[in-house]
Amino acid sequence: MHLSQEQIDLIRKSFADMMPMDPAVPGHLYARLFELAPEARGLFHAGVDRQGAMFMEALGVIVGGLYDIETLQEMVRTLAHRHVAYGVKAEYYPHLCQALVDTLAHALGDRFDAETRAAWSAAITLISTTMLVAAYPDDHTDADLSWAS
Repeated sequence: MHLSQEQIDLIRKSFADMMPMDPAVPGHLYARLFELAPEARGLFHAGVDRQGAMFMEALGVIVGGLYDIETLQEMVRTLAHRHVAYGVKAEYYPHLCQALVDTLAHALGDRFDAETRAAWSAAITLISTTMLVAAYPDDHTDADLSWAS
């Protein structure tokens, strides 16, 4: 799977549109995640505010790296291994993916049109699949990301 130049441009523009970000955006992301996967709440010992800021920073790095997908994939593979050490389970991935899409829709409103949603879904699927394969090489399936359909 790869992203087209148009998809990358849509993602970068919509991410820029979210910045400066409403401080409530990361809170919305984690509130939605905990609705979908309440058991994930136990992973956040440092607090959701700090984690939310770190997530948005990482998302910015990912968005900025979409033009060099091979380098980006290597970076997220490393990130995936760290997440295993933190206790993140494979089954949390689709929940976080859905929470992220829902948060983008909330934050961007009408600017999160069908094309932008499709571009983000493609990117999130690519990154999540890369992370799942790296973190759980013997235990992943395409069904893990059924949220995207």
